[in-house]
Amino acid sequence: MSDNIHAEVVDAIVKAWTALDPSALQGLSEVTREEKEAADALILEAFSLRQPQGEAFLKVYEVFQDAGLKVAGMSWPEVFDRLDDSHIARLRELYPAIPQGGRAEFDRRFGRPDL
Repeated sequence: MSDNIHAEVVDAIVKAWTALDPSALQGLSEVTREEKEAADALILEAFSLRQPQGEAFLKVYEVFQDAGLKVAGMSWPEVFDRLDDSHIARLRELYPAIPQGGRAEFDRRFGRPDL
């Protein structure tokens, strides 16, 4: 990897997102833009391979990116605090693909959508 990308940092970001384990980020110093981009690419690739749910999960991830969120290291209440009504509407359509912790927070705030 390049000088601006450290594999252990990329691995920690990927683990934090995919396992919904923010503790994976503990002890990391500053994360470079290149490390975040490398992690994003790995996350998107991994979930695109899990068809058909992978495509829906990618759309959920895109909602978070569109909202300007760096979800890794955030709690689900923090994530939902920062979403606007248009993001919530998109997530309602993608509800089955939202990670379990996110679905629980969605249910708590908005009720479980009729699918």
